[in-house]
Amino acid sequence: MRFRKSGRRGRTTSSGTFTIAKREFQSYINSPIPYILVTAYIATAGYMFFRQLFLVRQAIEGWIAAAESEPVLTLSWIRDVPALGEGARQLQRESQDVFIELVQALTGTPELHAAGIRPPSRQLAIMLLGGLHELIATTVEDGGRISDITELAVQATTVLLSPAR
Repeated sequence: MRFRKSGRRGRTTSSGTFTIAKREFQSYINSPIPYILVTAYIATAGYMFFRQLFLVRQAIEGWIAAAESEPVLTLSWIRDVPALGEGARQLQRESQDVFIELVQALTGTPELHAAGIRPPSRQLAIMLLGGLHELIATTVEDGGRISDITELAVQATTVLLSPAR
């Protein structure tokens, strides 16, 4: 390969490389390929985002339906069980650990990873669980229907599990 001095600032360039690269790049931009790729990327990212929302909604609705089927038992689990001693507290911690593992497994899929969503840390999952528990407990104590908090619970969960901005 022969090198020649370019007329600009004495740089040495490979003969015709820049011209060929420029022409290839312009033909790529002038073709429909980049637009098809960008459209496919946007569609895939949108699908991943809305799929996450759908999964979050399903999980929250299932949990709220179970809590609403026995609101007194749910309230007792949240408020009374911690006061029953170390054995009860250990049982509650074990159920919390199972919940955290479930959330981390559900958010650890390759699809969500590709959409920028990472499994939450243990601390974040505990915040999520504690917040939802308290919201359910105060709703029951105030005489409300647990199902009335579904939208707020979905919204809060989605915000906590969304990619960092």
